Amino acid sequence: MDDPNVLIVTFEELKENLLEGVKKITDFFSFNLTDEQIKAITGESTFSAMQSSSKTSYGKFADVIFRKGN
Repeated sequence: MDDPNVLIVTFEELKENLLEGVKKITDFFSFNLTDEQIKAITGESTFSAMQSSSKTSYGKFADVIFRKGN
């Protein structure tokens, strides 16, 4: 797609290099973030980080949302 208003990011890209994916997204939206802020976002965006905070965020639905796949 050749539209400057659309950013396509794949799961595979993020899984391969989450830090670069977050930088790509912040650049696309012209967010002015420091390297420390980008690293913090990256740390909180991992599956394990989201899973560990899911009880607080999602309550009784946490086990449904964050479960081990087949």
